[in-house]
This record gives sequence, C-alpha cells and structure tokens, in this order.
Amino acid sequence: MSNDADFESNLQSCTPLHAPYVALLRAALDDDGLPQRRTLDIGCGTGAKSHWLAEQLVSSGQLIGMDCDRRVLAAAARRHGGAAHIWLCGDALALPCADRSVDRCWCIAALHLFGDEQRALREMRRVLHIGGTVVVVLVERRWVRLRHWPAPVVAAACTCQLAPADELGRDLMQQLATAGFAGVTLRAYALDIANDDPQAAALALTNWSTLAPQLPDDEALHRAGAASEDSAEIEEIAVLFALRGHVVN
Repeated sequence: MSNDADFESNLQSCTPLHAPYVALLRAALDDDGLPQRRTLDIGCGTGAKSHWLAEQLVSSGQLIGMDCDRRVLAAAARRHGGAAHIWLCGDALALPCADRSVDRCWCIAALHLFGDEQRALREMRRVLHIGGTVVVVLVERRWVRLRHWPAPVVAAACTCQLAPADELGRDLMQQLATAGFAGVTLRAYALDIANDDPQAAALALTNWSTLAPQLPDDEALHRAGAASEDSAEIEEIAVLFALRGHVVN
C-alpha cells in the first residue's frame, strides 16, 4: 500500500467482507456458548468479530487478538476503544503464547493463509489448556450434491440435527485429528442458499437418510423428501465449514 490513506481506504472496503455470512459465522461460535477465561483470536485482522468472543468471557476474562500486521492491530484497538483486550503481533506458526495458557482458539477465514496449516493447528493445540477448544472456520469451493428440499420438508426439519452428506469436509476433520485434537466435529453451510438461516444453509448439504428418521411419520412428506434426494445434482459452490476440536491430554 502506498500510504496510510490507501491503507485506511482498504480497511473500510474490507469491513463488510463477511457481512452476508454473519449468521453462519455466529452459529459457528455459539455451538457451545460456554464462558471462557482466555480466548485467542488468531488472524483477528481489525477485530470485526472479536466482540463476539469477548461476550463469552467470564467477568475477569481476557481476549487476545493476534495478527501479523501491526496496522490492522492498531485498527482493531481503535475499533474496540477502551476495552481491556490485548492485541499481539505474531506468527500463527509460532504463537506468542505459553503452553496451555488459553481456553479457546478461534481462527476465522485465516487457516489457508498460513504457510503450513498443520503446524499452525499444532500451535493452537500447544497453547490450549486441557479441555480447551479450537474453532476453525473457512470457506472452500467444493463439488457437492446440492439438495433443494420442498417447503414442507424445510419446515419439518427446522429442529433436526444436520450433518453434511457424501463425507463432505472429512479431509478437514482429519487435519484437526492429525494435529492432535479429539472429538472433532464439523458443520457445513451452503453459501448463498440461505445466509441468514444456518439451519437452511446446512440442510442443503444434508441427505435424506439423515433427515428421514427425524421427521414426522407422514407419507406425503417422506415421498417428497425422497424424490428431492433422487433429483439432487452435483454443483460447484462455496461452502463455509465450521470445525471444532478439543484438547484431552
């Protein structure tokens, strides 16, 4: 960037980057909702989502935002005003935190930017307490069988437990497991399907065999659902993946 004015202009243009997906990103964080003592926001940028993490801290808790760019950290400090957060300049491949010093690591849309993803994940595991949680959110283009369910199925599935079909994201889950995380879970959301409704965005990637046992025993409903599954076609779309893992030893 040529000067500070250019830098500030670019910051402003990047601020709404994730705006269409706020509901999906928030769902990724809110799955457990457990209060935290210390949270590390890795690749925090200007801290646009850091306030979500701060909301889940205990009263004396601490939020640490980390990025490799001092200028975006300065912008984060300005954004959060007098909040007692810590903004660290550091490298995700060598996190500036002591072993087992953090309750949660949160990494949104940054993992693919690191030179060695596996090393970055191992670093997250290193700094987490036993019982600590890592949350990794990323977007990838994938070929998927996209399900376009009829309205009665969508309505009936509003409280169903959903999982992506066709082993979608299994490779990402294996990345976390290889880094030493246990109990790895994954949610997948079809972007631009229903960005303000995480359930609907996840439903588009779920198959009928997962849905059917959870729906009312209604012949017409099941017939419509099975027909929609049979007509699903392979499409290339952007998928938001939200992964969670834990440190057990």
